[in-house]
Amino acid sequence: MEHKCILSEKPDALNGALEWLQAEIKKLETENDRKNQVTQQLLKDVRPLVQKVAKQRGLVAKS
Repeated sequence: MEHKCILSEKPDALNGALEWLQAEIKKLETENDRKNQVTQQLLKDVRPLVQKVAKQRGLVAKS
């Protein structure tokens, strides 16, 4: 049996679909970049505090 792909029976309904999809992809990429920036900033800010607590509890060698 042969299968044929049909994107739409109304081609006009697809107007702007590619632009919309590209905008959605760009939005997701921007959100991911922001999440990565926040994660990196949290690691930078929280790491010294965690190390300080670990030293106080004797969990790491004191420098």
